[in-house]
Amino acid sequence: MRSIFRRYQGDWSTPQKRRVLWFTIHFWLGWVPGLVFSLIGLTGSLLVFWPELDVWMNPELRTVDSQMAGENDVRSLDDIVAAAESVIPPDGTPYALVFPRFPDTTFAVTYGRPAPNPEQQEWHEIFVNPYTAHVQGQRLMLDL
Repeated sequence: MRSIFRRYQGDWSTPQKRRVLWFTIHFWLGWVPGLVFSLIGLTGSLLVFWPELDVWMNPELRTVDSQMAGENDVRSLDDIVAAAESVIPPDGTPYALVFPRFPDTTFAVTYGRPAPNPEQQEWHEIFVNPYTAHVQGQRLMLDL
């Protein structure tokens, strides 16, 4: 801050000098929080739109063929769960079943399993096609 105020040393009696000093202080006090608030807003927007961004970034996992999406022949939940359980390892524990939000998206099954470190837990997601009950893929979701 010393370099900012170096040019303002001396007499503060004139309104022009006080105005320049006030402008400099106001400028820097506005820019720093402004950048922080912009970063907070950007990361908050990413959190709000995460489901849409996930479908957009991982279409091979999250979407199904548009011709299948036109069919009303959705497999039963028993078939969907059985398909997901067929790829869950023996030490895995099913945790959640997330229904598709749109006709052309997949079911997501979340399961947990012990990590190599006994104090940690791994969370995986399995994506199941609702029309064929075939597993489209899986991924490591979270490693705590």
